Amino acid sequence: MHVELSTEQSDFVTECLQTRRFETPNHVIATALDLLRTHLDNGAGKQAKLERKISQSLDELNNDRIAPLDVELLISQHRQRPVREDMPRAENRVQAAASAVDDMNLIWTTYARENPDAADNQVRKLADRCRRVSTMPGMGRPRTDLGERVQSVTAQRFVIYYLMQGLTLIVLRVQPADE
Repeated sequence: MHVELSTEQSDFVTECLQTRRFETPNHVIATALDLLRTHLDNGAGKQAKLERKISQSLDELNNDRIAPLDVELLISQHRQRPVREDMPRAENRVQAAASAVDDMNLIWTTYARENPDAADNQVRKLADRCRRVSTMPGMGRPRTDLGERVQSVTAQRFVIYYLMQGLTLIVLRVQPADE
């Protein structure tokens, strides 16, 4: 096999050889290919994991395991205090699969380790993003790789996966953007 490298790539192989960590140019290239394979395999694994999570949420939707996304109730349960009545409450236009509520609980718990007020703010911001998307559902990116009607939108460090059912936004999952 003959491989043609650009000048920059060839210079990089030479630099690698000078470090004496590699014995031959073939060793450098073989190591690079192993790293590329690992990178691609990890990407495929992440996609498969996300597909399983979305499939679980779609099953919940089909089995009527959805409810209004009520982050004030979620916060009050974590804080063990009454729901704040001065905050926006769940709307029928935004529903969530049970696994999406689990995601929000995990997000709250993770943030609350450092700062419970920050945890409250984070889940409120995510719920607000869902409310805004429900009024403009086309703002999301189609995710036909995950399901026929599935869409996604980013919110800070998270990706909200959802679909529209009539005028109702159904939150399927809320996942960290780096997963």
